[in-house]
Amino acid sequence: LYSVLGGLGWVGIFTGGGYFFGSQPLVRDHLGVVLIVGLLAAAAGPVLAATAWRLLTTRVRPLRDSLQDGQPTGSRVGGGLRSK
Repeated sequence: LYSVLGGLGWVGIFTGGGYFFGSQPLVRDHLGVVLIVGLLAAAAGPVLAATAWRLLTTRVRPLRDSLQDGQPTGSRVGGGLRSK
């Protein structure tokens, strides 16, 4: 029951939203630009998430681990912080 209601809700929201935004003169006249901006915005989320994950795993965790070990920052063998 909830799957059917959820599916109908999605269809209704996106069909209504497409009809509403498609009737706007700015969107209707510049549909190509709107689609490109939408695709770029959709692609930015995973890129930002991957960048945040990389920063977290390569910089923050080694720094946290070195501080928990009681060693001053940068005192690891090999000179500097490295990911494990």
